[in-house]
Amino acid sequence: MGTERGGWRKEVREHVRCSCCGRTRSWAELGTFTTDLSSDFDLADGTLTQTVLYCRDESECRGAAQTLRLIHSAPVPAPGEPVPGA
Repeated sequence: MGTERGGWRKEVREHVRCSCCGRTRSWAELGTFTTDLSSDFDLADGTLTQTVLYCRDESECRGAAQTLRLIHSAPVPAPGEPVPGA
């Protein structure tokens, strides 16, 4: 499904928001969970991935990171077809 890494940018001193709970944390307190979403869009494996930042010390965030979808599936019109809602 996806891959999990934690604290991969510890040397960076900036703070960012957890994608799951919204808390602002340092990079050292965050982990990442990357999921390949290519098959959702009928693309070649590895073409489209999403990376979710989560609080490493919060089990709820860790679980949410594995199921959270920041990029939602949507029908993609064929070339030349009008885009729905445009």
